[in-house]
Amino acid sequence: MKDLKQIGQYTSYSKYKDPRIDWIGEVPEHWEIRKLKYISKIVTGGTPPKSEAGNYDENGIPWIKPDNFDFKVETYDTKEKISTKGLSYVDLIPANSSLVACIGSIKVGVTIHPSASV
Repeated sequence: MKDLKQIGQYTSYSKYKDPRIDWIGEVPEHWEIRKLKYISKIVTGGTPPKSEAGNYDENGIPWIKPDNFDFKVETYDTKEKISTKGLSYVDLIPANSSLVACIGSIKVGVTIHPSASV
């Protein structure tokens, strides 16, 4: 594109527009503004009971918790993993899904493998 200019790690565009959302500010003219609920599936996580045997498995499915967001965007592995049985308490999140943790501070990430989340 001719109207792009790289500034540090951010791209600057020649034309911007007001999205009519107070807290966003101006956005590049060609951007579409849509609510996440119309373009994504929003799920919250869960915690399989630790008191029930078989919910966790060291070779199981990555179980993503806020402490797994360690300043990397991609979440490859987790400290705890859940079993297929434990998956009955949570949704399976597909690989390459966007993650947003809103516990404590806001953190973002991307799943590399199918995963589950708190």
